[in-house]
Amino acid sequence: MTQQSHQRDSLDVTDDSGDWGGYLLRMLTHDGNGYCLHEPLRTFDARTRTVIEHFEKIGRSTDPGDLTGSDIVHFDFHPGNLLQTAGRLTAVVDMDNARIGDAVFDLTMLAIASLGGAVDPGVRSRLFDHGVDALPQMKHDVCVANLLLRYLDWSIRKSRLSEVDFWLAQTDRLLSH
Repeated sequence: MTQQSHQRDSLDVTDDSGDWGGYLLRMLTHDGNGYCLHEPLRTFDARTRTVIEHFEKIGRSTDPGDLTGSDIVHFDFHPGNLLQTAGRLTAVVDMDNARIGDAVFDLTMLAIASLGGAVDPGVRSRLFDHGVDALPQMKHDVCVANLLLRYLDWSIRKSRLSEVDFWLAQTDRLLSH
């Protein structure tokens, strides 16, 4: 990443390139910077090609002005980036993609990430209640599609075929086509 592109994506952005809604939608319509790549989904098989076309349709059909926020968003808020000691949260790490946006995205990330591992009783349902199910449909679709794109792209590029099947099933469950 060049210094200029790092500055463009940092928290102190004041121009249109830092627009939260535009940023989320660009992920759905164009490759991210080394992640959220579309080509792996487009070329893997017919199922993933259909999914990436659906994600792109969500991105093209949503007005970025409908996605606003003034919170600090971690943007990669999953259990691997939450450190704990004696069962208590002690640190949040990997702040490289933190930006100004809507913090509900981080709750959505935790909810989606909880599908891939064991969590304490009731945690997953509470995360989904607040970070997925309570969202207006458009915000739900944009946030969930962004996160499923990450998981599918990563699973395909790492040749984790059982994970691809798992995340495709979650896509069918969480997004209407």
